[in-house]
Amino acid sequence: GLQKGMQGLNAMAGPTKKFSKGETIFVPGSAFSFKTGTSKAIIRQWAMHNKPEMKDPNKIPLLVFWSVENETYTTLRDIYRACWYLENRDELGLDSMPNEEAEDLYQKQITDVSDAAMSTYVKQQLGRNGYQVKFVRSNPAETDYLEIFNAVDNWKREGYELHGFVLDYMGKRNTRGCSQGVAGADIKDLLSRLRNFFSVEGALFWTPHQFNGEARLRRDNGEKNWIQKMSGSGTHYARCKDLYQEIDVEVVVNCFTYNTERMLEYYLGKNRNCPSVPEGRKHAIYPLCPFTGLRDDLDREDSKVKKLGGGNSGATAW
Repeated sequence: GLQKGMQGLNAMAGPTKKFSKGETIFVPGSAFSFKTGTSKAIIRQWAMHNKPEMKDPNKIPLLVFWSVENETYTTLRDIYRACWYLENRDELGLDSMPNEEAEDLYQKQITDVSDAAMSTYVKQQLGRNGYQVKFVRSNPAETDYLEIFNAVDNWKREGYELHGFVLDYMGKRNTRGCSQGVAGADIKDLLSRLRNFFSVEGALFWTPHQFNGEARLRRDNGEKNWIQKMSGSGTHYARCKDLYQEIDVEVVVNCFTYNTERMLEYYLGKNRNCPSVPEGRKHAIYPLCPFTGLRDDLDREDSKVKKLGGGNSGATAW
């Protein structure tokens, strides 16, 4: 399997603390809830916190981040920023430094960094355990599931072994070639095809998804225990609630403001292969790091917030 860089998120996988290759992880959330930011953190953490376990030692271990929203340069810039922070967090004391001061340090050092140097640095940081990471950007209106399948097949012919695939995000893909019937049939068929493909490939598949308007309205109105109420059924998925039947794991994401501080929260709504995860391990809240989003904590104290005053983790959305 593959672990993430956060103890609290790994606990959602059960005793192994790793979600298995071949599983589909669905990450629903309302608009502006850091779904893409989480996905960028996940591809980085997969590469930086896992040593490849190969089926064929002669192959090259591969992770893929495929976006239909952000240009590759934007993704690389954000990952460069996160890697710089993590590399310097102890030496410069960044974790305890005011964000403004840390930002000043970052801006000073990046002034003379070329795009080529940035790309090289990211490649070095993500490749330190042996993984190669490919970043792909495509037009959502033209990209169907066959383009993804063909790309993976080509990489396999080039000597790669796929271990993890982040698709940001599935709901914007062209559903050409999928079942066309009742509303939502095409997107459900698309997810089924993707899940089956990556299951056979033995690759962990991660994709965020949008909640519907009702879910966002209830969040923005400050409904208590919102994240728990949105999880575990797919009722509030945009386009098709039956997507819930297809997935192996559901991790709902939310971003909110608590006492002026931005927070990220995650809730495990489903774990098909380990349904007995204790309730206390299903919910994780973290301060939003302006550099990394998720501030990696595998080699230090668990950074999960133990409890927010008042117990309302669905405070004010932003």
